[in-house]
Amino acid sequence: MSNLNLEAIDPRDPKNKHLYYLYPFILYCRNFGPNSPATQVWDKELTSTFNFEEDISKYVKTNYKEIANEFNARWITALCEAYIDCSNNSEERFAALVLSSFIRQTQVATTHLHWRGEIQPELQIKYGHSKRLWSGMHGVIGDDIYRNLFYRINLTLKKTPIFRKFFIKVVRTLITENTVINPSGKQDQITRNTMRYIRVLTDDIE
Repeated sequence: MSNLNLEAIDPRDPKNKHLYYLYPFILYCRNFGPNSPATQVWDKELTSTFNFEEDISKYVKTNYKEIANEFNARWITALCEAYIDCSNNSEERFAALVLSSFIRQTQVATTHLHWRGEIQPELQIKYGHSKRLWSGMHGVIGDDIYRNLFYRINLTLKKTPIFRKFFIKVVRTLITENTVINPSGKQDQITRNTMRYIRVLTDDIE
């Protein structure tokens, strides 16, 4: 059974002390981090005041046990993706990518099971156009989850050409074959949009 206290954690509530502290930095990394899929222009003054090592990494190293107890899967994923988008430590980025990818793929698979009526979320809270499924994770709508995941994997693997080549081959297969990404085995509009996005990221996909 789900821990209902972990289903919806308010990052703006000071009672959730670690999330309350980390939340603005997580948002910064997600929207403006140098490796983020959603990189945008950020005010220079604010950019100069953020330091990943000081503001996130050192804090997490000091408090990681309490953070693990406080955060649900949603915020652990968000924190991992902050490491992927902003950390200069390659080991941290790879470790964060492994955990984030595992959770995201479970999120997608759980959403498909829910849509097919094979499982029912224990707690259904409306979250935009979707519903919370478990531990704060919500039903996936559209293809952004794959695009962001592909982007982060591709960027992280750029310095390992062997595995990046394998990744490109796998991406091509997952998009064109009958998989959970493209269940019909045909390229619908969502898949075509994803393929176009992937072509921008990878030079090897034709």
